[in-house]
Amino acid sequence: MNSIRLIALTSLAAAVSLAPVAKADEWNKQTVLTVGETIQLPNATLQPGTYTLKLLDSQSDRHVVQVFDKDEKHLITTILAIPNYRLQPTGKTKFAFWEVPAGQPPALRAWFYPGDNFGQEFVYPKSMSTQIAASAKMAVPTTTAESAEEYKTAP
Repeated sequence: MNSIRLIALTSLAAAVSLAPVAKADEWNKQTVLTVGETIQLPNATLQPGTYTLKLLDSQSDRHVVQVFDKDEKHLITTILAIPNYRLQPTGKTKFAFWEVPAGQPPALRAWFYPGDNFGQEFVYPKSMSTQIAASAKMAVPTTTAESAEEYKTAP
């Protein structure tokens, strides 16, 4: 009887030790973004530098993106997003940009985490989405919020 328990416990210990370790990056999709030129976000502009993007740690809404400085000590902005799907996941982080009017910084459209076939498409304030849509000649996800404060409660 004791040998059966010993074998069972040894098997359980081996199974647990071989189980994959969950990384924080997998849950929050933490990604480091290095920007070589100014880019637009829905409610902020990023100057050249290094930033960290993550999904907000929320059980209820997995489409809220937070942008931090490279050390994650300062929250720059929080962005509403909607799911964006792709047919072929890749092994690298991918960013998509909207076509914008001449003279404006590129506008970040979507962010795809490596290996995922879904990503986060950013929702722009109405005034910005109208400008981008005119240039891109396609619909741009929009919200009624015009400021970071309004984003917290916007539809």
